[in-house]
Amino acid sequence: MSPLEQVLDPGAGVAFEVSEGELLKIAQIDGKQAADMLSFNRGRPRERLSMWMSCCVNRLWKLTASHVLVSHEGNDMWTIVEDTLGENYSGGGYCRPALNARWHGAPDIPSCEANFLRALEPYGLGIDDFDGDTCFTPFMKVDYTPAGEWVIGESPAGGDDYLVMRACMDQIVAISNCPAMKTRTNAGSTKPLRVTVLSS
Repeated sequence: MSPLEQVLDPGAGVAFEVSEGELLKIAQIDGKQAADMLSFNRGRPRERLSMWMSCCVNRLWKLTASHVLVSHEGNDMWTIVEDTLGENYSGGGYCRPALNARWHGAPDIPSCEANFLRALEPYGLGIDDFDGDTCFTPFMKVDYTPAGEWVIGESPAGGDDYLVMRACMDQIVAISNCPAMKTRTNAGSTKPLRVTVLSS
């Protein structure tokens, strides 16, 4: 039996621990749903995932199978071992009240930041322990146009798509099943995701 297998409700969040060598699988159920993920060194949570460092180390901004995700200190945190879609946003960031206020005039709508804060509270982690750089976003489609525009598209994920990553250290992980409804991210509706941790 796996250490964790959970269907994450639309717009919900969860936090849990993984051990070095375990596999984290994030899977679509209905398709077209983005997941936002933070992770922290379990023994020293001040060391956290960094998408800027991950892109620098891989010399790419679209990260997929065989690429590593690293901490802000440059240590390997994850290796992507399977990725059926190959569309993940690696530039950092997540929906939050301040951004929703500027984009939509609606600071009180559901956000990934609120999901993270609720999920991480039992681990003693709060708003000062992570930022946009800490967030990896599987299944999210973002493009940069020749004119320099940053364009969010609908997730192209189908119902059979999934991502599997191997933990390179013991970690605390938080996943938000992105509740965004006012951007194209989730194609107009939030949908469930399946999160599974498999023993090595």
